[in-house]
Amino acid sequence: MIASLQNRKVVISVDRSLILLDDELVAKCSFLSFDAHIDAVAISKTGYLIVVGLQNGEIHGIFVKGLLIFNLTVMSEDIHLTGRTFAGIQQLNGKFFISCTNGSVYQ
Repeated sequence: MIASLQNRKVVISVDRSLILLDDELVAKCSFLSFDAHIDAVAISKTGYLIVVGLQNGEIHGIFVKGLLIFNLTVMSEDIHLTGRTFAGIQQLNGKFFISCTNGSVYQ
């Protein structure tokens, strides 16, 4: 399980699912389910953009209300078939850097 709070926005990931709360004080949420396990999650400083890295090599950009903004796939040599593909996601100067477990980095 991964949980993150940023600017009153809450993101919780469990296995293949994301729970998105647009406001931590309001009980309304969005629920997203994916075809692969979630390796890494990051939330922007504003709390409106969530970046998710899946074990199958997909990277999704999601608006906090559950709307898909973008979808990318890493190169096949960076996908780990039996373990985690992504080691983590960091934000620096407004850009996201997604690290693979084999050392590759995507921006």
